[in-house]
Amino acid sequence: MADQIADHINSQAASPSSDPNDCQLVPAGGQFKAAPGVTPLFQPHMAEKLTTAIQSLNDQGIVPVMTGGYVSQEAQDKLHTQSANLMAKPAKISAHGIGLGVDFRPNSNSPNVEAIRDAMATAGLQNGANFKNNPDPNHYFSPDAPQKQTPAMVQACADAYAKLILGDQE
Repeated sequence: MADQIADHINSQAASPSSDPNDCQLVPAGGQFKAAPGVTPLFQPHMAEKLTTAIQSLNDQGIVPVMTGGYVSQEAQDKLHTQSANLMAKPAKISAHGIGLGVDFRPNSNSPNVEAIRDAMATAGLQNGANFKNNPDPNHYFSPDAPQKQTPAMVQACADAYAKLILGDQE
């Protein structure tokens, strides 16, 4: 099954689409740990930038703990309604749901928060600390992320995720 997923990921990465509602999900590279429940899959250009940041951290002897990656709309809905323990209230539709957002929470990455922030910025990712109405310093996103994520984009990524999990079984 892992080989099927890897083959599918490689075939998807080799055939980019110009459709803004198309979604391809691939893993980031470099050495990192994914916190329990985290799905470390991203759209290819996000994965590329994230890989650059993670490899930079690895070069410094840091193995970061990823605390947020791809999130299904169902999981996002739960986060949105049950956000009491989070630093920022999650959006109804987020960059995570379209494979363009990642989180590195400080409690999982202390004392490397500043190094993570610097590596992400150097790789071309932006930090959610600058959000006007709902700052989220744990969140990094691709500047290529659409300002308004649509349900069609979210569904395209849900379909891509299902293909990765189900392969040719669907």
